[in-house]
Amino acid sequence: KSVGVYAGAIAPDFSVKGLDGAEQRLQALRGKVVLVNFWATWCVPCRDEMPAVQAAYDAHKDEGFFVLGVNERESNDDISSYARELSLHVPLFADLDGKVGRQYRVFGLPTSVFIGRDGVIREVMIGQMSEGSLDANLKKMLY
Repeated sequence: KSVGVYAGAIAPDFSVKGLDGAEQRLQALRGKVVLVNFWATWCVPCRDEMPAVQAAYDAHKDEGFFVLGVNERESNDDISSYARELSLHVPLFADLDGKVGRQYRVFGLPTSVFIGRDGVIREVMIGQMSEGSLDANLKKMLY
């Protein structure tokens, strides 16, 4: 399989820093179902879908589901304030220079990339996900 940002391609590896400064590599999450969710604090559809992402993470994290909530070009302080305001504890990471967003060809927010346990992209969704579409994707991938 080739590496790319489309369904059926191997997801390009990247690393991002968490709010605690710890680095997370996508490659290290092989064996888990991963949602890479690109978002920003100023993005209203991102804000509207975050509770569904948080609920899915809470419901499925013990079944091998991991979220990489990749914030585009904002400071850790802004991300932390947003997380507190929305009571989020889903894993959030900073893409300060936008490198990961460029690598994944993110042109609109939110953009969600669903990656299977084998590291292959199953679906790329541009725009706000409904709770139903999020759940349907996870059920296909987790079970």
